[in-house]
Amino acid sequence: MALRHVGPILLCVKYVLFVLLAAAAVVLNVAPAGAQAVGPAVVQTDASLIVNGRRFVLADIVIVPAGRTCDTGVLPATCGSPAYLALRRQVQHFVACRPRFDLPDPDVAECRHNARYPSGGEDLGAFLIAEGWATASPTARPFYQTLEQIARSQGRGVWGTRVDELIAPAR
Repeated sequence: MALRHVGPILLCVKYVLFVLLAAAAVVLNVAPAGAQAVGPAVVQTDASLIVNGRRFVLADIVIVPAGRTCDTGVLPATCGSPAYLALRRQVQHFVACRPRFDLPDPDVAECRHNARYPSGGEDLGAFLIAEGWATASPTARPFYQTLEQIARSQGRGVWGTRVDELIAPAR
């Protein structure tokens, strides 16, 4: 008589284990390799991001090599490329990175700062282009191309110092 109840009990145990594993995955933010990653980000010196232990490169931008500078507004002073420093100052909260499946590299993603939802927050690639520390890649969407033209015309970032001014400063 007791064996008759074993089947439903095992089914209940399997269901409870499934629910517990699903809840643990949500709490720990464990996701498949190609899924969106959301969490605190660590900005790397090459202006890539580490989110939940996974490295992401911002899609559709090219970081402009602009030498090395130091941010003395924080202690200890932080040194690196201007793109790295700008991104590090900007990323204060959660970042959501959504891999671009149309590109061959699974680590290339669109990342948004202060994003709790997929469509919310600030586009970090657009931020770097608008600040003049990155350019739009040749295949970037028109929005990025426009941001680059605006940054150039307003002399932001690397577009702000002309070579002839460095050679013969104005008096």
